This record gives sequence, structure tokens and C-alpha cells, in this order.
Amino acid sequence: MQIRPTSLRFGILLAVLITVIPVLGLSAYHAASVRRKLQDDRRAGLVRVAEQASTTISSYLEGTRQLLVALTHLQPIRERRAAESAELLGNLRALAPLYVNFALVRGDGSIVASTIPLSSGLTFRDRVWFQRLQTNRTFGLGEFLVSAGSGRPAISMACALPDQPATGPLDSVNALLDLQAIQQVLERFPLRPHTDLLLLDRRGTILCQRGHAITPTPQQLPAWSAFAHQHVTFTTNDEHGQTRIYRVTPVPSMDEGLWVAAGVVESAVAAEARSAFFSSFSLTSLLAITLVLLGWWIGERLVLRPIQRLSVAAAALTRGEWNARARIASGAAELRALGETFDTMAGHLHREMEQLKADTSSTALRYNHRSAELATAQQQLQQAVAACQITDTARRQSEATARAFIESINETALLVGPEGKVLMANQPCAARLGCSLQELIGSNVFNHMPPDEVARRKDALATVMKTRRPIALEERSHDRQAYIQATPVLDTAGNVSAIAVLSFDITERKRMEEQLRHSITALERALHEVKTLSGLLPICAGCKKIRDDQGYWREVEQYLQQHTHAEFFHGLCPDCMRRLYPEYAGPAATRTPAPAETEKPAGSAP
Repeated sequence: MQIRPTSLRFGILLAVLITVIPVLGLSAYHAASVRRKLQDDRRAGLVRVAEQASTTISSYLEGTRQLLVALTHLQPIRERRAAESAELLGNLRALAPLYVNFALVRGDGSIVASTIPLSSGLTFRDRVWFQRLQTNRTFGLGEFLVSAGSGRPAISMACALPDQPATGPLDSVNALLDLQAIQQVLERFPLRPHTDLLLLDRRGTILCQRGHAITPTPQQLPAWSAFAHQHVTFTTNDEHGQTRIYRVTPVPSMDEGLWVAAGVVESAVAAEARSAFFSSFSLTSLLAITLVLLGWWIGERLVLRPIQRLSVAAAALTRGEWNARARIASGAAELRALGETFDTMAGHLHREMEQLKADTSSTALRYNHRSAELATAQQQLQQAVAACQITDTARRQSEATARAFIESINETALLVGPEGKVLMANQPCAARLGCSLQELIGSNVFNHMPPDEVARRKDALATVMKTRRPIALEERSHDRQAYIQATPVLDTAGNVSAIAVLSFDITERKRMEEQLRHSITALERALHEVKTLSGLLPICAGCKKIRDDQGYWREVEQYLQQHTHAEFFHGLCPDCMRRLYPEYAGPAATRTPAPAETEKPAGSAP
């Protein structure tokens, strides 16, 4: 069958071809947006994993700091008593397997007490944590080291003892945090394939890495010197030559020296993005082509064939074949009705022509009868025109009222048709879209929007059209955030004839909510930190009792047991034994020491 350029079949075919090209373009655009979203999700996943691991490790560091602060307030450690301090630290290490060693260190780097025997003459003067403690005067965090006593990889943390001079070397309590425990923390994080999680020190040394054993000679993260001490995302090659994307986040602590890096293989992300692109494009293209072919088939069955039958019957009628009928039994309802009307008209015409041939004398009577019918039809037409004028006047008044209401709204407001045609809008809306109000009304609203917003707005309008219910959503554009509400306008049949859209700028409200959340977080952190035993304690000069927060005077042992983890047992010193029970003290204990034999205070010069 030949298709002429002016035929209806050619027009339908041309419309289908014109429709396919934009559909395929939209399919490619949607697939590309799916690929970009997947890549963005993978990068955002790195940020979330790095921040979560950083927060978890920070809690370990903060717990260690609080433990060291509590140790500095214990009497044996404050008085630098080696034997009692070693016993106390040894008991603590037995209860806390997270730590490799605890040590009490003097300001010159010498060791007063340690839970693990260390070689004589060993000094911590050259250790990073010791030097940073002397600089910070409060807390020092070291780098990767292998414990001299246990041979296990660890990182050191130290806290200065209280009541020391403002200048000069500081005595401190040191704790070695076992890196194997941190390794177990990293192993608990669920990660996607080809994703890596590392803990780094300030030199970029890989302290521990998820899925890798800790070695005494650790490696250094490539390109660390260019990106250290920053929240940054960068790419580098690993030991296998693969390009990885890393997100580096510092671990919060008093002496920042640890970083968490989350990495993913770039080629794996690219392959996953390509697969998502082709899957989305293939699916949407297949669906679009199927719908176009289905539309062509429906148009052929419901429109083209009935019109062809009607055209053939009309051509036969013009040739004088008064018995010609269209007889349209299938197709669109309007075309079937048109075919029935055509057949009825052809039947009437056939009967009239037969009657005209039989009796030409009744022509005048039929003429007068038809004139009366025409007069009646003209009167009915005039009544219909008057009714239309009244309806048009009411419609104009309704439109003027709606336009005045929209103009009174200070926020963005517009009324659009189902296909996006702007029926009504106010001046703020035209200013936001960058055009005049005259240019905006009557045009398609999507022609005035950036390409990246068109797809989202079309999806929102499609949702309102489908559900016939209002929807609300929040969107961010550049540095502003808006609350958008779309409400359907239903006609008498319950169908959506238009959509009313209101947009409110909520940027300031969101900023104030974010400031409120930060303030609440800061207050909670402050309330958490003030629970540490510190500050000035009121103590009786006579009986040595301490006044608590409720104003009661309590024994020193009772107060410290309530505020620390220390426990007390009682005995008698030699002086009290001689004073209270001289008969049990023995000759050596009852002898009054000479001034030269008086015990010197701990830490005093000879």
C-alpha cells in the first residue's frame, strides 16, 4: 500500500517517528541521571562510613582520656609511689584487655612504674606522645609504635598529673591502646564490595586496615603529604595499581593525630554506573517503543480504518450511489457516531431524492417547512449564544477574582494546566523564573526552568494528576531551600483540569533549625564532660572530711569511692603504731628517728 505525504496514515507515521526521538532522548537523560546519582551515592557512602568510623574511634580515645584523668587523681600515682602504682596499674590492665600497657612516667622520660617489665635505662623522652604532652601541657597522642614489652602494635596516649608547675617537664600517666582492638572495630562496619577502611596517624601511616593483618612495619597511604590534616576526597593508586577514591576524616580528640580514610575502587564504581545506565536506558527505551507501537496499532484500529470507510462511502454518495453506507462497526465512539449519522443522512437523502422524483409539485411546501425549521433553529441558536455570553461573563469575573487572589500572595504562586501551560501567575513567580508576567502567562512553565529541575517538576505534576491529591515537597536550589505545595483543581467530572502551585522560601527557618541542633549537641557534650571529678574540693582542716554537692561532710574514702573507681583498705603506719600501740611496735619501731634519718618527701632533692 502506497503512503502519500498528505495522507492521514503518513501523518500518524510521522507523528510516531517524531515522538520516538524525544522519548529516546528522555530515556538517555534519565539513564544518565541514574548513573550520576549512583556515583554520588557511592561517594556519599564513603563520607558516611568515614564519619561513623571516626566517631566510634573517637569514643575509644575519649574513654581512654577519661580513664587517664581518673588515674591521675589516685593517691599512689599523685605521690609517685612506684610499687603501689605498679600494682594499681597492673590490676587495671587485667580488667581492661583493650590496653597493652600502663606506665607512670617522670618529666625527664624515666619510668616510675609499668604494668609490663621494661629494660632498665629505657626512656620515653624521644617518643612523639611525650613531646606533644610537654607542648600541650594536658594530653598527648602518639603515632604507630610496637610495644617494647609485649611486641604488639599500639598507639600511645598520656595525661599530665595535676598540681604541677606551669612550666618545666611534666610527670604523666601513659596508656598503650592495642591496635588489634581498633582493627576489630573496623571489621564490624558493613561495607560494599571493593570498599576499604583505614586508620592513619599524622604521618599517613596505616595503623590498621579492614581485612588486613597488622604488621610491625606498616605502609604509608600514597599522596598523604598533599592532603593531610583536611576533610578531603582524593584519588590515588593502591599497591595493586588500581585507582581508588579516598575520603579522609579526622578523628575528634584533644590532640588530633588520627584520621579515618574510606576508599573505593574507581573502576568498580564506573562499571556499576555503566551497568545502571544501560539497564535504565534499555528498560525505558523498550517501554517507550512498546507504547509507541501500541499507540500506532490503536490509532490504526480506532481512527484510520473508520475514517477510510467513511471516506469511501462519501465518495460513492457523490457519484450518485444513494444506497452507499459507511457501516462503521468498530473504532472510536465518536467515529462510530459519525458513521451512524452519515448513514442516517444518506438514508434521508435517498428518500428525499426519491420523493423529489415522484412529486415535484410538493417542493414549495417542503421549502416552507424547511424555512420554519430554519427559523426555529436560528431562534435556538440565538438563545444558545446569549447563554454562552452569560457564561463567559461569569467566567471572566471568576478569573479576575482568582487573579486578584494570586497577586495578593507574596510567595511564588501559579496555576498550570496538565501539560504545564501557565494559566495564571503572580509577579514573584515571574521574577523567580527570570521573565515578565506577560511572557510567562500562556507559555509552558518548563521552558523557563533549568534542565535539572524539569524532570523533578514533571514527576511531581504527574503524581498530582495520577492521585488527584495535593502533594508537598522540599527542594534545594543553590544556597536556597523552598517548600512547594501542588494542589489539583478538579472539574465537575472529577478530573484534574489544572494544578495550583505555591512555593515558600524556608531557607531562614532551616538555618535556625540547624543552629538549634548544633546548640543542643554542644550543651549535651558540655553536660557529659562536666561529670569528671575535677576542680576545688572543700575539705575540713581538722578531720579532713570533704563536703559534697548536697552540703554533707563525708569521709575522704567514702567521697572518692562515690566519685572514682578506687577502693580502700586500712592499716597503720609506723608512726601511728608507735603512738597508739607501743607495746606491739618493737624496739626498732619505738626508737625516735634522728633528724638526719627523717624520711624525705617523695620527689625531693637529696
